[in-house]
Amino acid sequence: MFSNAGEKIYIESIEIGSMASLKRSLSFALFVMLLAFLALYLMPGPSVLEWKLVPPPPFINSPADCPKLEGSQAYDCIIKFALERKSDSLCAGIENAFYRDKCYSEVNAGKSDESACGKLSNLDSRGECFAKLAIEQGNGDICGKAAAQGTRMDGASDACFYLYAVGSGHNEPCGRIGSPEKSGECLYHFALLSMKPIDGCASASKEATGFCILRLAVDNQNLELCARLEGSIKDDCYFQMAALKKDQGICDYLENNALKEDCFLQFGATG
Repeated sequence: MFSNAGEKIYIESIEIGSMASLKRSLSFALFVMLLAFLALYLMPGPSVLEWKLVPPPPFINSPADCPKLEGSQAYDCIIKFALERKSDSLCAGIENAFYRDKCYSEVNAGKSDESACGKLSNLDSRGECFAKLAIEQGNGDICGKAAAQGTRMDGASDACFYLYAVGSGHNEPCGRIGSPEKSGECLYHFALLSMKPIDGCASASKEATGFCILRLAVDNQNLELCARLEGSIKDDCYFQMAALKKDQGICDYLENNALKEDCFLQFGATG
């Protein structure tokens, strides 16, 4: 009898001790949490009360969802769908010209298609695209199509003719470039390959020939070549030579008085 009563008292003592231990553990845990909260609250920067939950990223299930993204992410989103669908129709919806051209270029990569090239708005990219077709087909006339009808796209045709001339190894397309300066640059490429560079500058366009000779003169610092030129391009040649050689004596060759005065001011005292 006493044994049972003793066991009961012993068990109750254990239970009471366990409850007290549990209460102490809970109190300690609450104390630690309180310290942690105070530490965070007193830390520099936004308080805990000012913290905001970061919204989840928008759900993108179709091209119509792309505008939910910001900036370039929205454009890249459309390009991604265009590539997946292998269709450039989505590219037209991109307002930014750079990303729109990027979309057309990536979706139509590897295609030999004039219509695909015609969708590019950047002059150099458009010209390069048409030049590739011209070289593949051996037909420089394709470059004429790089200039979109009714728009200022002549620069695209010029770029195409230049690249076609270099790619085909013939200087004839250089003469079809509308800009005399760019035509001269094209001729200069072939002049460097010629045994007599000056002969490589020959062209039906006097202005184009002049720009080619100007480039030869300046790059080789050959003052005598400037004398072959006429008009403003001749003065330009002498002015650049004076700058390169840092020689005010060359300024005397200039025919334009205002440019001559500027030449002396930059490279020496007036005589």
